[in-house]
Amino acid sequence: MKKDETDLSRYDWTKAKRGRLLARARKSLAPVLLDPELVAYFESPEAINAALRAIVDAAQLVKPAKAKTRRPAKKHVA
Repeated sequence: MKKDETDLSRYDWTKAKRGRLLARARKSLAPVLLDPELVAYFESPEAINAALRAIVDAAQLVKPAKAKTRRPAKKHVA
C-alpha cells in the first residue's frame, strides 16, 4: 500500500535534529509594535504587510536626486 504524501511516518526521523533551523528563523522574524491609532486602519496583519510592501515599491521607483557638486570659484588674476 502506497503511503500518502502528508503521512509523516514514511520518513526516517532517526537523524533529525530538533530546532536545527530555529536560530535562522528567529533572525528572519522582526516583530513590530504599531500604535493603536494605526492598527485601526488595517483589517489584518496581511493588510499591514501589503501596505508596507507598497511603500517599499514606491520608494524604489523614486530615485534620489544626485547632489550637485560645486566647483570652487575661479580667482581672476588682474
